[in-house]
Amino acid sequence: MKFHRIIAGIFSAMAAVALLLSPAILRAARDNFEIKVAADHPHNGTKFTMPAAQKPAYCMFVSAGAQQLGAAIAGEKLPAQQEVEPQVLKALARQFYLPVDARHPKPEYVIVYNWGVINPDNMVADGDPSDPDFAPSTQLNRQQMLSVVATNKLDLAPNGVDRDLFLPSLSDGRYFILVGAYDCAALEAGKPRQQAMLWRTRLSVYSSANYDLAAAVPMMLDAASGAFGADGYPKSVVGKLREGRVDIGEAKVVGYITTSGSTIPTQAAPTATPADGNKAGAK
Repeated sequence: MKFHRIIAGIFSAMAAVALLLSPAILRAARDNFEIKVAADHPHNGTKFTMPAAQKPAYCMFVSAGAQQLGAAIAGEKLPAQQEVEPQVLKALARQFYLPVDARHPKPEYVIVYNWGVINPDNMVADGDPSDPDFAPSTQLNRQQMLSVVATNKLDLAPNGVDRDLFLPSLSDGRYFILVGAYDCAALEAGKPRQQAMLWRTRLSVYSSANYDLAAAVPMMLDAASGAFGADGYPKSVVGKLREGRVDIGEAKVVGYITTSGSTIPTQAAPTATPADGNKAGAK
């Protein structure tokens, strides 16, 4: 009798596990992703007032293109500018960063953005694995990966607690979107870009063979609510894959930044009227 009770208990436990691991639950877990949102002001103490519906910011938007950083992984595809740009502009417009137009021809900010993937670049070490001081590999681009997920508010000392509290593992690749805003007047005055930068926002998520960067872009931008112009510690936002829809129009050049960052054209961009009060040339 005792044996039967043990067997019944085992089956009850198995049933509970089956419930916990039901297809719906597994699917929900599979479709949830941790988006890392890292936004800060590179110059501590810089005063920046985020735009609002009553006072939007009219900007020049500049694409820095796609980037593949670190070790190259076969099969990784980077979406084209025509696919990414409308989604980025729409996300920025939701926070009232709008393109210059005939009524507002002079930009207040130059916003530069790019997207891509960064993978660990590990150098395999030579030596005796039995040696206590032997390190099997060294990550050559660790600082570069940190720049995608960290902010200047963190204590990044080797034994600092901020690493465990705020940073993801740097041993896996990440898809990213990087956005930075520059003071247009400062650039026109000849200040270096580093000094003219007002804010920067980095969005990233672990890369995977199960989805590509094109699928990750709308998910990362969904997590960016309130992040463009924010200043603080990195935060994690739960994201879900969704099927992004992009209407691609005729590509037009509205401006550029020179290598020194000293020349910023101010010609007007095509007029764009935000949908629901804040569309920026994309649906």
